[in-house]
Amino acid sequence: DAYRDQAGWPVFNRTAIHPGMYEAWKRVGPGKRIWSFSMNTYCMLPGCRFESLFASSMSRHRGEILSGRPENAERLLRREGLDYFFVSTRVPIVDVLQCAPLFSPDTMKSHLDVVWTDGSHVLLTWKGQGGEALSEDWLEKYRKSLMRTRHLFGCGDEGSPFAAIGRRVSA
Repeated sequence: DAYRDQAGWPVFNRTAIHPGMYEAWKRVGPGKRIWSFSMNTYCMLPGCRFESLFASSMSRHRGEILSGRPENAERLLRREGLDYFFVSTRVPIVDVLQCAPLFSPDTMKSHLDVVWTDGSHVLLTWKGQGGEALSEDWLEKYRKSLMRTRHLFGCGDEGSPFAAIGRRVSA
């Protein structure tokens, strides 16, 4: 029933299970945390632990993860059991995690590998966990998806909501 058309609801793809998140869930199995960079990648499957900015507290170390060195952020996320990250270049990114140094397009390649992708959606995990290297083609799509849109202000914009959140978390 979750696959039924949800016409009338303000849901991006009008289903309760986003097709890309379904593929991610199949790769990792039930019960594992998957952080999504979009709140519109719903996953109403048994044991699907979809988390996002508005649906999880992520970690009590969120400030350190968002503003700290990539190596420290990776260590903290691993310790918290957050080993999978779902990013789509087709769905608006509505999060602050992409503003963290660890998830900058120039840094990701050193810390993360691809578990699964269809070219637009990608499931990432830590290097050395059996994935493949991020391609330059996907990193370029990711870079473009992070540019200022109606959903996302630039991470470095001092006037952006994310910069204000970052300053408050850091303080």
